[in-house]
Amino acid sequence: MDIVSLDLRTQKPRFAVEIKWSDRIPGALSELRGLHELAAKNPLARMPLVTTRTYTGKTTVGGIEIEFMPVALHCYTVASNLLRGG
Repeated sequence: MDIVSLDLRTQKPRFAVEIKWSDRIPGALSELRGLHELAAKNPLARMPLVTTRTYTGKTTVGGIEIEFMPVALHCYTVASNLLRGG
């Protein structure tokens, strides 16, 4: 797990991000074991995110829905949210 946001009040995970720099991960879902375990143990406010090089999509692993997004788009989204104060 590369990024975990905690709820300030409860100190429980709100969302989690796994940073990958390739498009291999949708074909190697076993590498997401830590992300899956965290999401299974903690009700997250947002579905877990895995960044990829170019792949966009969603899949369900063991009952947990996981979103895939290109890392460049995720960086843009984070920067846009910071500039808007969100």
